[in-house]
Formats: sequence, C-alpha cells, structure tokens
Amino acid sequence: MKDFSIEFVTKEFEELIIATQNSINQDKSLSFWKTDFGKHLVLRNFQLAYNYFRSVLLISENDDETLLITVTPLTRASLEILFSIIYLLENFEIRTLDSAKSFYREGCREIRELKNIYSGKSVDWDTWIRVKTGNLETIKTQFENEFSVHGYSEFDWENDNNQFPRLGKMKKSFDENSETFKFLKFLDDIYNRELSGISHSEPFAVALFSSILHKNGEIIRKQYKGKNIGLCLVILIGLISEIENNLNYGVKPRLRELWNKLVNLSDTDIAKEFYEMRYKNLLSE
Repeated sequence: MKDFSIEFVTKEFEELIIATQNSINQDKSLSFWKTDFGKHLVLRNFQLAYNYFRSVLLISENDDETLLITVTPLTRASLEILFSIIYLLENFEIRTLDSAKSFYREGCREIRELKNIYSGKSVDWDTWIRVKTGNLETIKTQFENEFSVHGYSEFDWENDNNQFPRLGKMKKSFDENSETFKFLKFLDDIYNRELSGISHSEPFAVALFSSILHKNGEIIRKQYKGKNIGLCLVILIGLISEIENNLNYGVKPRLRELWNKLVNLSDTDIAKEFYEMRYKNLLSE
C-alpha cells in the first residue's frame, strides 16, 4: 500500500471530523465537561486544528513556492493543540479553570494596551475600549457562575501568574516514567527540533529551502507539502482519538481502521510512531 496517495483516507477522515464535531455539539451532559466553557474550549481547539489542516491543503493545491513558508508554522500550531489537549484532558476540571483564568488575564492585557495607545484619541476608540471591558467582565461573571457550582469561590483573577503553561511545563507535569510523558517528549522533539528549526531558519532549513525555491525544485516542493499534510492529518486523527478515549462517542473501530491505513502511506509514515506509542493502547477494546 506504500504507493497509495494520502487521498486514500480523506473521505473517512472527513466523516470522522464531522462525527466528532457533531458529537461534542450534541453532548448535553456536563458530567465530563463540567462547564460549558470546558466543552467549547475543546471544540474550538479541535476546529482550529482542522482549519490549520485545511490551510495546508489549500497551499498544496498549487506550486507557489512563496506560500510554502507558511506550511511549517501551520503544522507546528496544530501540533501544539494536540499537546495542549492531552494536557487538558489529563486533569480537565482544574486545567480548564486555569485556562479560563489565562483567558481573562490575556483579555485584561489587551485592554491595558488599547488604553495606553488609543484612550482619548477618539470617541470611537473610547467606546470600543468600554465595550471590550464590559464584555470581559461579563465573561468573568459567567466563568465564576460556571465554576462556583463545583465548589470554587476564590479565583484570583488579577494575578499576573494566571498564564496557561507552555509546552515544556505541560510535559513536566507528567511523571517521567509515564507513557504520556514519553509521548509528549516525542511530540516535543518534532515541535522544537524539526518544525521549530524550519520556522527559525536554522542551517538545515536554509539548505532545505534552497532546494525548495530552486526553479527545478517541484519534486522537493511536492514531497515537502506531502509530509506536512501527512503530519497535520496524523495530528488531527490523534486529536479525535484523545477525545474518543475520554468521551466514548463510539468511533474507536473506525479510528483503529484509519490508523492502520495511515501507517502504510508514505506521506503519513510517522503515524506508525504515533500509533505504537499511544493510540494503539488508547483505542484498544
């Protein structure tokens, strides 16, 4: 099956995307999500990762080498979402609250910057800042109402340390001997060595793009795009697998079948490592 293109799995993949989104949207029970914010936090991250994938697909439809520069950052961003979802789902209630605090903190920071730059400049700007401030306070009240049901009464909203952790801290929150830590270390290596190196124009990246940008580099460009599409696809199937493992929407057999197809495609050969390290076990009967 090595000679099959990635299109071999796109129909099944699209069906799983739609099924997962519909299952989350139709999930009326908060027994797992605890809050509406928690439910929509996962859904919006999932949809964002899907949009990254679609963007990479769109870029791949032509041979414009100037657009290829954006492919790796998009792939890197989708990998960060998978990393964050694994972290969130491990201790969902507490880490969702941490995310809500971080959301509020970032909103406050944005408003401070708007005030420093635009306050008093015009009626329109002053109105915009006032509306943004009011909306943020409404969101804070909503957060307090949702989380107070679960026994939280002290939120410490003004604390500047209310910042959602970066990937390194997420990884360190797991026991170093755990399978999750080992998998996150694997993801971290892809994120910080391969994808970050290209994003920051390290020497090997300059050499790669010298070939990509060459007038005769069409084959290299095709391979490069194929690998990024493949990795984005694997990341999204990983996201669906994480959600299925926690919510049990009934698509495990379909996911197992899709993973087994992915490991036999040249553009998604990295799926074998993903599957063997984590998803084969998570999706077992």
